[in-house]
Amino acid sequence: YNGAFVNEQARHLASRLEREAGPDLGKQIDRAYRLALSRSPSTAERDALLAHAGLAATTAARDQLWRVLFNLNEFVYPDGAARPSGFSRAFGGIGGERP
Repeated sequence: YNGAFVNEQARHLASRLEREAGPDLGKQIDRAYRLALSRSPSTAERDALLAHAGLAATTAARDQLWRVLFNLNEFVYPDGAARPSGFSRAFGGIGGERP
């Protein structure tokens, strides 16, 4: 999930967050969670991102902070559950039947 497309989308999200939430990282985290997951971050999630952001000294590194959201099971799968390998929504699930 870390190919060129996802990296580009992380940069787009970083730009959008800067425009919509301003320079305050806490507000950016809140907005990012609302946009990507339709919920607020937990205290633990916010603290983890704030700690990670402290290590991100460059703009490029900071942009990649948002890539984390795109790699969450909760983002990839609407119900947040991990899927067994070979799962494909295109075929309707594990059994291969179409919805």
